[in-house]
Amino acid sequence: MIDNNKRKSLKGYELKILSSMLNDLNLIPEIAGVFSEDSFSDNHRELFIKICELGKNQKDSTLLIDDLCKLNITNWKYRELQKLKDVGKSFTKDDVKSAVKYLLNASLPFEQDKNLLSTVNQNNGHIKLVNARELQTMELKPINWVIKDLLPEGLLILAGRPKIGKSFLALNMSLAIANGGHALGYFRANKNSVLYIPYEDNYRRLQDRINRMLAEEHYKEAPSNLFIPKDCDFPKMTIEGIDSLGKILDDNNDIKLVVLDTLGRSIVRSNKRNANQFQDEYDFLSVIQKIALQRHISILLVHHTTKMRYEDVFDQVLGTTGLTASPDSLMLLSKDSNKEFSLAITGRDIEEKEYTLKFQNCIWIIEGEKGKTTTPEREEIISLFLQQNRPLKTKEIAEYLGKTETNVCNMLKKIPEIVKVKYGEYVLNTK
Repeated sequence: MIDNNKRKSLKGYELKILSSMLNDLNLIPEIAGVFSEDSFSDNHRELFIKICELGKNQKDSTLLIDDLCKLNITNWKYRELQKLKDVGKSFTKDDVKSAVKYLLNASLPFEQDKNLLSTVNQNNGHIKLVNARELQTMELKPINWVIKDLLPEGLLILAGRPKIGKSFLALNMSLAIANGGHALGYFRANKNSVLYIPYEDNYRRLQDRINRMLAEEHYKEAPSNLFIPKDCDFPKMTIEGIDSLGKILDDNNDIKLVVLDTLGRSIVRSNKRNANQFQDEYDFLSVIQKIALQRHISILLVHHTTKMRYEDVFDQVLGTTGLTASPDSLMLLSKDSNKEFSLAITGRDIEEKEYTLKFQNCIWIIEGEKGKTTTPEREEIISLFLQQNRPLKTKEIAEYLGKTETNVCNMLKKIPEIVKVKYGEYVLNTK
């Protein structure tokens, strides 16, 4: 719904569109497909709805006005309708397109690409097709990996519980990309510029975090290709924010990662009654995704998870399934009951995996793929089971390793090959 403070300046554009619909009935289905009823003010909304309904089956504008008069629409008698039609006789196609574009931008901040009227006029109503054989022979660019096997080009969401360390993780990856080398001590990061948009932070906090991270990584100076908006101030991702982002990317074509921290602060929620939250979230992310794919960059949105636990960990992402359906990749940072951290990843261009990691001095470090992490203790435990070739009790294993039974129990839980057969007794599953 359009802000009431802007409504007065928009009524002229609404009238211009309504007038053009009365003059050219061929425009009615096109304009009806572009706007919802909430795009128009109270005085014009009912007229817009009725023109759309009756105009589909009407070929004469005079007869359409007669039909509208029979409905007794408030403030729209025959004289007013005829006057509205007469005003529009002098409108050019460019006048109509300009009015449509202006009203669209005001009422649908995330849907710049839904200007169907302009699209139809540019393409003369025809959509070009490509056949499978043409597609087969096309020379296409390979996927651009910002961080190999972790951050491909496209839209990504990094989710986790509040204060778990998502912003640290995003900043760790940003510094790794800006410096080049290894990200999280595990993945290869290609050196590129980064735009980090901290909606919830300030200079002081960012300066402290960056200095502590660089000290841990033994860097003396921060990279000059990691960019932050001045005063950490950036508009929300309405038309203004998307336009600002586009201009920055145009001026800095070496930026390959954009971080929006957080998604909740960057999006503007609809205040429409009976709004479809799924569609709103999906449409918003689709616009951001299109920017990423067209420019072959990664856009990372930092987001939250719910308190609920689900069989599929990615169902924990806060919001509707529209938030998990649109992105190209998802990352979920979590902590289990033993206070062990894990990072689960999945996506259209990335293999689904889960990694164990630790947080140390402001740095996230990947320890290995979950279930495949090799440590001396793990090797010793498996070797012991192979030697004994029988079920073992935690007390036996503890004595062999020189550790407490509590520590042994925690270690056994992390080895998928070890199966608990009864209380305090385990067996090695060799199948």
